[in-house]
Amino acid sequence: MGVPWSQECPGTAAGGPCRSCPQPPWSLGGVCPPPCPHPRLPRDAAIPVPGALQVAEVQDGVQESLRRVQQGKAESLSERDRAELKRRKLLLEVTLKSYWIRKGSAFSTAVARQETELTPEMIATGSWRQRPFKPYNFSALGGAPSVGHDPPDTVAPRFTEMPTDNFVESSFWNFDALFQPQQHPARDQHDTFFLQDPAEAPELPAGYTAKVKKVHSQGGYGSQGYKYEWRLEEARRNLLRTHTTSASARVLYQLARQEKFSPVKYFSIDRVFRNESLDATHLAEFHQVEGVVADRGLTLGHLMGTLRQFFTKLGITQLRFKPAYNPYTEPSMEVFSYHKGEGAPGGLRGPPPWSRGAPGGLHGPPKEPQGLCAHPQNWEGPHGLHMHPQSTGELG
Repeated sequence: MGVPWSQECPGTAAGGPCRSCPQPPWSLGGVCPPPCPHPRLPRDAAIPVPGALQVAEVQDGVQESLRRVQQGKAESLSERDRAELKRRKLLLEVTLKSYWIRKGSAFSTAVARQETELTPEMIATGSWRQRPFKPYNFSALGGAPSVGHDPPDTVAPRFTEMPTDNFVESSFWNFDALFQPQQHPARDQHDTFFLQDPAEAPELPAGYTAKVKKVHSQGGYGSQGYKYEWRLEEARRNLLRTHTTSASARVLYQLARQEKFSPVKYFSIDRVFRNESLDATHLAEFHQVEGVVADRGLTLGHLMGTLRQFFTKLGITQLRFKPAYNPYTEPSMEVFSYHKGEGAPGGLRGPPPWSRGAPGGLHGPPKEPQGLCAHPQNWEGPHGLHMHPQSTGELG
Protein backbone atom coordinates (compact mmCIF):
# COMPACT_ATOMS: atom_id res chain seq x y z
CA MET A 1 0.00 0.00 0.00
CA GLY A 2 1.38 3.39 -0.97
CA VAL A 3 3.37 4.74 -3.87
CA PRO A 4 5.51 2.24 -5.79
CA TRP A 5 8.86 3.85 -5.04
CA SER A 6 8.29 3.68 -1.32
CA GLN A 7 8.68 -0.10 -1.41
CA GLU A 8 12.25 -1.44 -0.91
CA CYS A 9 13.89 -2.90 -4.00
CA PRO A 10 17.60 -3.93 -3.53
CA GLY A 11 20.04 -3.03 -6.20
CA THR A 12 17.91 -0.46 -8.02
CA ALA A 13 19.37 2.50 -9.90
CA ALA A 14 17.27 5.40 -11.12
CA GLY A 15 16.31 4.67 -14.67
CA GLY A 16 18.10 1.31 -14.70
CA PRO A 17 16.92 -2.28 -14.59
CA CYS A 18 15.94 -3.92 -11.34
CA ARG A 19 18.46 -6.67 -10.61
CA SER A 20 16.91 -8.30 -7.57
CA CYS A 21 13.24 -8.48 -8.67
CA PRO A 22 13.07 -8.41 -12.48
CA GLN A 23 9.28 -8.00 -12.70
CA PRO A 24 7.90 -6.16 -9.66
CA PRO A 25 4.17 -5.35 -9.87
CA TRP A 26 4.90 -1.64 -10.19
CA SER A 27 7.64 -1.85 -12.85
CA LEU A 28 7.38 -1.26 -16.56
CA GLY A 29 9.04 -4.20 -18.30
CA GLY A 30 11.68 -4.60 -15.61
CA VAL A 31 12.61 -0.91 -15.66
CA CYS A 32 11.88 1.43 -12.80
CA PRO A 33 9.42 4.16 -13.88
CA PRO A 34 11.47 7.33 -14.51
CA PRO A 35 11.76 9.75 -13.01
CA CYS A 36 11.75 8.15 -9.56
CA PRO A 37 11.66 10.93 -6.97
CA HIS A 38 12.77 8.69 -4.09
CA PRO A 39 15.08 5.93 -5.42
CA ARG A 40 16.79 4.17 -2.57
CA LEU A 41 18.95 1.16 -1.74
CA PRO A 42 18.97 -0.96 1.40
CA ARG A 43 21.24 0.05 4.20
CA ASP A 44 23.61 -2.87 3.59
CA ALA A 45 24.15 -2.24 -0.13
CA ALA A 46 27.81 -2.94 -0.80
CA ILE A 47 28.10 -1.39 -4.21
CA PRO A 48 26.98 2.22 -4.58
CA VAL A 49 24.88 2.91 -7.63
CA PRO A 50 25.16 6.30 -9.35
CA GLY A 51 21.92 8.32 -9.07
CA ALA A 52 20.65 6.46 -6.00
CA LEU A 53 20.23 7.86 -2.50
CA GLN A 54 20.95 5.86 0.61
CA VAL A 55 18.26 6.67 3.17
CA ALA A 56 17.07 4.97 6.30
CA GLU A 57 13.37 5.09 5.38
CA VAL A 58 10.91 6.80 3.01
CA GLN A 59 8.04 8.93 4.28
CA ASP A 60 4.95 7.91 2.24
CA GLY A 61 2.18 10.47 2.87
CA VAL A 62 -0.27 8.69 0.59
CA GLN A 63 0.16 5.46 2.52
CA GLU A 64 -0.41 7.26 5.77
CA SER A 65 -3.58 8.95 4.44
CA LEU A 66 -5.00 5.68 3.16
CA ARG A 67 -4.26 4.04 6.50
CA ARG A 68 -6.31 6.74 8.27
CA VAL A 69 -9.19 6.18 5.89
CA GLN A 70 -9.02 2.45 6.51
CA GLN A 71 -9.17 3.07 10.24
CA GLY A 72 -12.26 5.28 9.85
CA LYS A 73 -10.45 8.54 10.53
CA ALA A 74 -11.03 10.19 7.19
CA GLU A 75 -12.31 13.32 8.95
CA SER A 76 -8.79 13.98 10.25
CA LEU A 77 -7.43 14.42 6.72
CA SER A 78 -6.82 17.92 5.51
CA GLU A 79 -8.76 19.30 2.60
CA ARG A 80 -5.61 19.16 0.49
CA ASP A 81 -4.93 15.46 1.22
CA ARG A 82 -8.57 14.60 0.69
CA ALA A 83 -8.66 16.40 -2.66
CA GLU A 84 -5.45 14.63 -3.75
CA LEU A 85 -6.89 11.20 -2.94
CA LYS A 86 -10.08 12.05 -4.80
CA ARG A 87 -8.12 13.21 -7.81
CA ARG A 88 -6.18 9.94 -7.92
CA LYS A 89 -9.46 8.03 -7.41
CA LEU A 90 -8.17 6.50 -4.17
CA LEU A 91 -10.97 7.96 -2.10
CA LEU A 92 -14.71 8.10 -2.71
CA GLU A 93 -16.92 10.14 -0.42
CA VAL A 94 -20.45 8.89 0.24
CA THR A 95 -22.92 11.01 2.22
CA LEU A 96 -25.45 9.17 4.35
CA LYS A 97 -28.48 10.97 5.74
CA SER A 98 -30.70 9.64 8.48
CA TYR A 99 -34.06 10.93 9.67
CA TRP A 100 -35.94 10.52 12.92
CA ILE A 101 -39.68 10.52 12.22
CA ARG A 102 -42.28 10.94 14.92
CA LYS A 103 -45.93 11.90 15.08
CA GLY A 104 -46.72 15.59 15.16
CA SER A 105 -49.55 17.45 16.83
CA ALA A 106 -51.59 17.49 13.60
CA PHE A 107 -51.06 13.79 12.82
CA SER A 108 -54.17 12.06 11.52
CA THR A 109 -54.92 9.00 9.44
CA ALA A 110 -57.81 10.79 7.69
CA VAL A 111 -57.41 13.62 5.17
CA ALA A 112 -59.22 16.72 6.42
CA ARG A 113 -60.45 19.15 3.79
CA GLN A 114 -59.39 22.71 4.48
CA GLU A 115 -61.60 25.55 3.37
CA THR A 116 -60.11 28.16 1.06
CA GLU A 117 -63.04 30.60 0.95
CA LEU A 118 -65.23 32.17 3.59
CA THR A 119 -68.75 32.13 2.15
CA PRO A 120 -71.77 34.16 3.31
CA GLU A 121 -73.49 30.90 4.30
CA MET A 122 -70.66 30.08 6.74
CA ILE A 123 -71.02 33.49 8.36
CA ALA A 124 -74.81 33.26 8.56
CA THR A 125 -74.85 29.78 10.10
CA GLY A 126 -71.69 30.19 12.18
CA SER A 127 -70.20 27.00 10.74
CA TRP A 128 -66.92 28.77 10.01
CA ARG A 129 -65.99 28.36 13.69
CA GLN A 130 -65.78 24.57 13.39
CA ARG A 131 -64.21 24.37 9.92
CA PRO A 132 -60.46 24.33 9.32
CA PHE A 133 -59.20 27.00 6.93
CA LYS A 134 -56.13 26.73 4.82
CA PRO A 135 -53.54 29.29 5.94
CA TYR A 136 -52.34 31.93 3.54
CA ASN A 137 -49.09 31.21 1.77
CA PHE A 138 -47.69 34.62 0.99
CA SER A 139 -44.58 33.09 -0.58
CA ALA A 140 -46.50 31.16 -3.22
CA LEU A 141 -46.44 32.42 -6.78
CA GLY A 142 -49.78 33.47 -8.20
CA GLY A 143 -51.04 32.98 -11.70
CA ALA A 144 -49.45 34.99 -14.44
CA PRO A 145 -51.53 38.14 -15.07
CA SER A 146 -53.15 38.26 -18.47
CA VAL A 147 -51.83 41.66 -19.53
CA GLY A 148 -50.12 42.98 -22.59
CA HIS A 149 -52.50 41.25 -25.01
CA ASP A 150 -54.70 42.76 -27.69
CA PRO A 151 -58.32 43.24 -26.57
CA PRO A 152 -60.67 40.74 -28.24
CA ASP A 153 -62.80 43.56 -29.64
CA THR A 154 -59.83 44.86 -31.61
CA VAL A 155 -58.38 41.48 -32.57
CA ALA A 156 -61.53 40.20 -34.29
CA PRO A 157 -62.23 43.10 -36.69
CA ARG A 158 -58.54 43.95 -37.25
CA PHE A 159 -59.07 47.59 -38.15
CA THR A 160 -56.03 49.76 -38.88
CA GLU A 161 -55.96 53.28 -37.49
CA MET A 162 -55.84 56.06 -40.06
CA PRO A 163 -53.47 59.01 -39.61
CA THR A 164 -55.57 61.95 -38.41
CA ASP A 165 -52.94 64.22 -36.92
CA ASN A 166 -53.83 67.27 -39.04
CA PHE A 167 -56.55 69.49 -37.59
CA VAL A 168 -55.88 72.02 -40.36
CA GLU A 169 -57.08 70.69 -43.71
CA SER A 170 -57.46 72.09 -47.19
CA SER A 171 -60.89 72.58 -48.70
CA PHE A 172 -59.84 70.19 -51.44
CA TRP A 173 -59.59 67.14 -49.16
CA ASN A 174 -62.34 68.28 -46.80
CA PHE A 175 -64.92 69.08 -49.53
CA ASP A 176 -63.86 68.81 -53.19
CA ALA A 177 -62.39 65.30 -53.02
CA LEU A 178 -65.64 64.23 -51.35
CA PHE A 179 -67.69 65.62 -54.27
CA GLN A 180 -69.19 68.50 -52.32
CA PRO A 181 -69.73 71.50 -54.66
CA GLN A 182 -67.93 74.73 -53.93
CA GLN A 183 -71.22 76.59 -53.47
CA HIS A 184 -72.51 74.08 -50.91
CA PRO A 185 -73.95 75.75 -47.76
CA ALA A 186 -71.69 73.64 -45.54
CA ARG A 187 -68.68 75.50 -46.97
CA ASP A 188 -70.01 78.84 -45.81
CA GLN A 189 -68.40 80.89 -43.06
CA HIS A 190 -71.37 80.17 -40.81
CA ASP A 191 -70.55 76.44 -40.71
CA THR A 192 -66.77 76.27 -41.20
CA PHE A 193 -63.76 77.82 -39.48
CA PHE A 194 -61.49 79.16 -42.25
CA LEU A 195 -57.88 80.09 -41.47
CA GLN A 196 -56.28 83.44 -42.18
CA ASP A 197 -52.64 82.33 -41.75
CA PRO A 198 -51.81 80.19 -43.61
CA ALA A 199 -54.83 80.89 -45.76
CA GLU A 200 -54.05 78.41 -48.57
CA ALA A 201 -52.57 74.95 -48.89
CA PRO A 202 -49.11 74.97 -50.51
CA GLU A 203 -49.73 72.17 -53.02
CA LEU A 204 -52.25 69.58 -54.16
CA PRO A 205 -51.82 66.40 -56.24
CA ALA A 206 -51.93 67.79 -59.79
CA GLY A 207 -53.22 64.75 -61.64
CA TYR A 208 -55.92 63.96 -59.12
CA THR A 209 -56.93 67.64 -58.84
CA ALA A 210 -57.55 67.76 -62.59
CA LYS A 211 -59.79 64.67 -62.41
CA VAL A 212 -61.78 66.13 -59.49
CA LYS A 213 -62.23 69.40 -61.39
CA LYS A 214 -63.55 67.54 -64.44
CA VAL A 215 -66.07 65.52 -62.42
CA HIS A 216 -67.34 68.67 -60.66
CA SER A 217 -67.67 70.78 -63.80
CA GLN A 218 -68.39 68.23 -66.56
CA GLY A 219 -69.21 64.94 -64.86
CA GLY A 220 -67.78 61.50 -65.48
CA TYR A 221 -67.60 57.94 -64.17
CA GLY A 222 -71.39 57.69 -64.41
CA SER A 223 -72.05 61.09 -62.81
CA GLN A 224 -73.45 64.19 -64.52
CA GLY A 225 -71.47 66.52 -62.28
CA TYR A 226 -72.63 69.88 -60.94
CA LYS A 227 -72.09 71.85 -64.20
CA TYR A 228 -70.31 74.86 -62.70
CA GLU A 229 -66.91 76.51 -62.98
CA TRP A 230 -64.66 74.83 -60.44
CA ARG A 231 -61.97 77.14 -58.99
CA LEU A 232 -58.60 75.99 -57.69
CA GLU A 233 -58.32 78.99 -55.35
CA GLU A 234 -61.40 77.85 -53.45
CA ALA A 235 -60.06 74.30 -53.16
CA ARG A 236 -56.76 75.52 -51.67
CA ARG A 237 -58.38 77.43 -48.78
CA ASN A 238 -57.30 76.12 -45.38
CA LEU A 239 -59.81 75.36 -42.64
CA LEU A 240 -60.32 73.43 -39.43
CA ARG A 241 -61.58 70.10 -40.66
CA THR A 242 -65.31 69.63 -40.28
CA HIS A 243 -65.12 65.80 -40.32
CA THR A 244 -62.52 63.06 -40.28
CA THR A 245 -63.80 61.84 -43.66
CA SER A 246 -61.06 64.00 -45.15
CA ALA A 247 -58.60 61.51 -43.65
CA SER A 248 -60.57 58.69 -45.30
CA ALA A 249 -60.26 60.48 -48.65
CA ARG A 250 -56.49 60.68 -48.25
CA VAL A 251 -56.18 57.02 -47.24
CA LEU A 252 -58.31 55.81 -50.15
CA TYR A 253 -56.27 57.95 -52.54
CA GLN A 254 -53.07 56.30 -51.34
CA LEU A 255 -54.69 52.86 -51.46
CA ALA A 256 -55.81 53.39 -55.07
CA ARG A 257 -52.23 54.16 -56.10
CA GLN A 258 -51.07 50.69 -55.10
CA GLU A 259 -50.44 48.26 -57.94
CA LYS A 260 -52.02 45.27 -56.18
CA PHE A 261 -55.24 45.60 -54.20
CA SER A 262 -55.70 43.87 -50.85
CA PRO A 263 -58.77 44.18 -48.57
CA VAL A 264 -58.34 46.72 -45.78
CA LYS A 265 -60.25 48.05 -42.77
CA TYR A 266 -59.57 51.51 -41.39
CA PHE A 267 -60.83 53.47 -38.40
CA SER A 268 -60.09 56.75 -36.67
CA ILE A 269 -61.23 58.61 -33.55
CA ASP A 270 -60.30 62.26 -33.52
CA ARG A 271 -61.51 65.82 -33.09
CA VAL A 272 -63.44 67.86 -35.65
CA PHE A 273 -64.69 71.45 -35.63
CA ARG A 274 -67.99 73.07 -36.65
CA ASN A 275 -68.91 76.76 -36.60
CA GLU A 276 -72.31 76.17 -35.01
CA SER A 277 -74.41 77.76 -32.30
CA LEU A 278 -73.58 76.29 -28.91
CA ASP A 279 -76.32 74.59 -26.90
CA ALA A 280 -76.76 71.62 -24.57
CA THR A 281 -76.13 69.07 -27.33
CA HIS A 282 -73.89 70.97 -29.76
CA LEU A 283 -70.34 72.23 -29.35
CA ALA A 284 -67.91 73.95 -31.67
CA GLU A 285 -65.70 70.84 -31.49
CA PHE A 286 -66.40 67.17 -30.86
CA HIS A 287 -64.93 63.74 -31.54
CA GLN A 288 -65.93 61.63 -34.50
CA VAL A 289 -65.49 57.90 -35.09
CA GLU A 290 -64.69 57.11 -38.72
CA GLY A 291 -64.58 53.73 -40.43
CA VAL A 292 -63.80 52.55 -43.96
CA VAL A 293 -63.84 48.98 -45.27
CA ALA A 294 -62.56 48.11 -48.75
CA ASP A 295 -63.13 44.67 -50.22
CA ARG A 296 -64.73 42.86 -53.12
CA GLY A 297 -68.42 41.98 -53.13
CA LEU A 298 -69.51 44.31 -50.33
CA THR A 299 -73.14 45.37 -50.12
CA LEU A 300 -75.20 47.74 -48.02
CA GLY A 301 -76.08 44.78 -45.81
CA HIS A 302 -72.45 44.42 -44.78
CA LEU A 303 -72.39 48.08 -43.73
CA MET A 304 -75.63 47.74 -41.76
CA GLY A 305 -74.32 44.64 -39.98
CA THR A 306 -71.07 46.39 -39.08
CA LEU A 307 -72.89 49.41 -37.68
CA ARG A 308 -75.33 47.24 -35.74
CA GLN A 309 -72.49 45.32 -34.11
CA PHE A 310 -70.68 48.58 -33.32
CA PHE A 311 -73.69 50.12 -31.58
CA THR A 312 -74.40 46.86 -29.74
CA LYS A 313 -70.90 47.02 -28.23
CA LEU A 314 -71.83 50.49 -26.95
CA GLY A 315 -74.97 49.13 -25.30
CA ILE A 316 -77.37 50.56 -27.90
CA THR A 317 -79.44 47.73 -29.35
CA GLN A 318 -82.51 49.48 -30.81
CA LEU A 319 -81.55 50.94 -34.20
CA ARG A 320 -83.31 52.25 -37.27
CA PHE A 321 -81.79 52.65 -40.72
CA LYS A 322 -83.14 55.43 -42.91
CA PRO A 323 -82.21 56.27 -46.53
CA ALA A 324 -80.37 59.57 -46.87
CA TYR A 325 -78.37 61.65 -49.34
CA ASN A 326 -74.61 61.91 -49.19
CA PRO A 327 -72.59 63.49 -52.03
CA TYR A 328 -69.75 60.94 -51.82
CA THR A 329 -71.64 57.68 -51.10
CA GLU A 330 -74.38 55.91 -53.02
CA PRO A 331 -76.51 54.35 -51.67
CA SER A 332 -76.43 56.32 -48.43
CA MET A 333 -78.28 56.00 -45.15
CA GLU A 334 -78.49 57.28 -41.59
CA VAL A 335 -78.63 55.33 -38.35
CA PHE A 336 -81.02 56.37 -35.58
CA SER A 337 -80.59 54.96 -32.09
CA TYR A 338 -83.14 54.75 -29.28
CA HIS A 339 -82.23 56.05 -25.82
CA LYS A 340 -84.31 54.93 -22.86
CA GLY A 341 -85.58 57.58 -20.50
CA GLU A 342 -85.56 60.40 -23.04
CA GLY A 343 -88.66 62.38 -23.90
CA ALA A 344 -90.51 64.52 -21.43
CA PRO A 345 -93.53 62.90 -19.67
CA GLY A 346 -97.04 64.28 -19.84
CA GLY A 347 -96.70 65.68 -23.34
CA LEU A 348 -94.12 68.28 -22.27
CA ARG A 349 -91.45 69.25 -24.73
CA GLY A 350 -88.23 67.26 -24.30
CA PRO A 351 -85.47 65.56 -26.27
CA PRO A 352 -86.72 62.83 -28.62
CA PRO A 353 -85.95 59.21 -27.72
CA TRP A 354 -84.63 58.57 -31.26
CA SER A 355 -81.47 60.47 -32.22
CA ARG A 356 -79.36 60.48 -35.35
CA GLY A 357 -76.33 58.33 -34.73
CA ALA A 358 -74.19 57.89 -37.82
CA PRO A 359 -74.36 58.44 -41.58
CA GLY A 360 -72.83 55.93 -43.96
CA GLY A 361 -72.97 54.39 -47.39
CA LEU A 362 -71.05 52.87 -50.28
CA HIS A 363 -68.63 55.02 -52.23
CA GLY A 364 -70.27 55.84 -55.52
CA PRO A 365 -69.00 56.86 -58.98
CA PRO A 366 -68.01 60.43 -58.00
CA LYS A 367 -65.19 58.97 -55.89
CA GLU A 368 -63.71 57.03 -58.80
CA PRO A 369 -61.33 59.80 -59.95
CA GLN A 370 -59.12 58.62 -57.11
CA GLY A 371 -58.43 55.54 -59.17
CA LEU A 372 -60.77 53.21 -57.31
CA CYS A 373 -62.43 52.28 -60.58
CA ALA A 374 -59.26 50.39 -61.49
CA HIS A 375 -60.17 47.72 -58.93
CA PRO A 376 -63.36 45.62 -59.31
CA GLN A 377 -64.33 45.89 -55.66
CA ASN A 378 -67.00 47.69 -53.72
CA TRP A 379 -66.10 50.29 -51.13
CA GLU A 380 -68.01 50.42 -47.91
CA GLY A 381 -68.03 53.59 -45.88
CA PRO A 382 -67.32 55.92 -44.52
CA HIS A 383 -69.54 55.51 -41.51
CA GLY A 384 -69.01 58.29 -39.00
CA LEU A 385 -70.31 58.55 -35.45
CA HIS A 386 -70.43 61.80 -33.51
CA MET A 387 -69.38 60.84 -29.99
CA HIS A 388 -70.49 63.89 -28.01
CA PRO A 389 -74.19 63.75 -28.97
CA GLN A 390 -74.21 60.03 -28.19
CA SER A 391 -72.51 60.46 -24.83
CA THR A 392 -74.82 63.36 -24.00
CA GLY A 393 -77.82 61.15 -24.66
CA GLU A 394 -76.42 58.31 -22.55
CA LEU A 395 -74.88 60.28 -19.66
CA GLY A 396 -77.09 63.38 -19.64
